[in-house]
Order: sequence, then C-alpha cells, then structure tokens
Amino acid sequence: MIKYLYYLRSKLINAKQYDSILSFKYQIRSRLGYLRGLGTYISGKIIMDNNTHPLILGNKTELLIRPGCAIILESNKTEHSSDTFYNNPIYPKATSIGLSPYFLALDPPTNQLTRISLNNGSKMIMGVNTAILPGVYITANNHAEIFIGDNSYISQEVTINSRSRIIIGKNVMLGQQVKIMDYDAHDIFSLNDKKKKEVINKSQPVIIQDKVWIGVRATILKGVTIGSGSIVGANSCVTSDVPSNVIVAGNPAKIIKENIKWER
Repeated sequence: MIKYLYYLRSKLINAKQYDSILSFKYQIRSRLGYLRGLGTYISGKIIMDNNTHPLILGNKTELLIRPGCAIILESNKTEHSSDTFYNNPIYPKATSIGLSPYFLALDPPTNQLTRISLNNGSKMIMGVNTAILPGVYITANNHAEIFIGDNSYISQEVTINSRSRIIIGKNVMLGQQVKIMDYDAHDIFSLNDKKKKEVINKSQPVIIQDKVWIGVRATILKGVTIGSGSIVGANSCVTSDVPSNVIVAGNPAKIIKENIKWER
C-alpha cells in the first residue's frame, strides 16, 4: 500500500514541487530542532556563552553526557564571507547534530539514531556552522577531548572514538562511514609483563588540519596527522602522517598526487 502511495506521488508531483515539499519539511525540522537545542541549554548538557551560535538537534539524537562532561559551543568569533557554505540556511552559523541536510539530492535522509556519549570528565568542543548528520556515533572516554572546527561537515554513519584527543580542523569534510580512532580498542602487554603494568599500545592523538576531505569509508588510525588541504581516498586506511595538499589512497594509504587544491 505504501509503495503504491509513493508511486502515485511520483505521478502527481513533479521534481520542482517535490523540492518545495522537502524544503518546507526541512524548515519545520530545523525550527523544532532549535527548540530541542534550547532544552539542552537549560538542562546543562550544553555549555555556551552570550555570543554563541544556535544549536539544532535532530529528533533521533541521544546525548549521553555524564556529570562533569559537556558539549561546548565555541563563541562566534569567525568572520564569514558572503559565499560561505552554510550547513543550515535557516539558522546560519548554527551547529547541528542529527539533522538531515537541506540538499537532499546529494545526501539522502536517514532515520538512523545519532548518539554522542561523553564519559569520565571528557568534553567535545564544536565551532561555528558545523554539522553532524544522522547516524553518527561519537564516544569520548577517560578525560578525552574532541574538537570540531568551524564550517566542518560530518556525514552519515561516521564513527569517532577517543580515549585521548581528536582534533578536526576548520572546513573539514568527512564522507559517509568514515572511522576515526585514537586507540586500538584493546590493550596489549608484553609477555614479560606478568602483572600487566605497562600498556605497549597507548592512545595517541589524531589531528586533522584545516580543509581536509576524507572519502567514504576511510579509516584514520591513532597517532596520525593529516596536513591541511589534503584528500584521503575512499576506503583508504591512514596509518602514518599525511603532508599538506596531497591525495593519498590505499591500505596503507600512500601519496598518489601532490600539489593539489580542492573546492567544496
């Protein structure tokens, strides 16, 4: 029955009319998300100051924030030019979490749960005009810190797990199903260490500098720094540092093109 209704809709509504309907729905979702964001301010899950930009929360967003932890919205100190790409045109410069994008033809909507879990004194700092799409899973543990810079865009089903520090710079784009981890998931000890006193695979920070584009299903492992202006190819596994303005691809990722520049 539902498929038949969709079929009738495709016959009765042309593409232009359908775009108008999607735009109207997006405006409604954004305004409801703005109210949810205000609720998180009141509950104390979000820390801000008087100059902070709005927070937009999707309806399927879970903020699992323990006492002593917080999501911090940085003050709006960035000057935006007239050609800035706004992640939410209804509320320019807003931070959005769990909201589908307005350019639905490029990134189809998803009904997946967005979850951010902060534990043991950890924090996540987000800049101006940042967007975390539905289906993203972010965890920070053991006093870990996650930074997401201005104008950055985190697509569907991205996973970010931190036990140390993960820094995502300004104007960064993460493709769908990207994975970023600053630890190996399980501790490893030497066979000579009978009492397991020293972990030999300790967490190491991940740094993604400004204007980096990370392709679909790429994996970024601990201790890696990716230089500004670089591109990581789809399905790549980055295990060592990447210089600025290059394209890397493969497993492990290797430089395949130097001296490049990309545009959003």
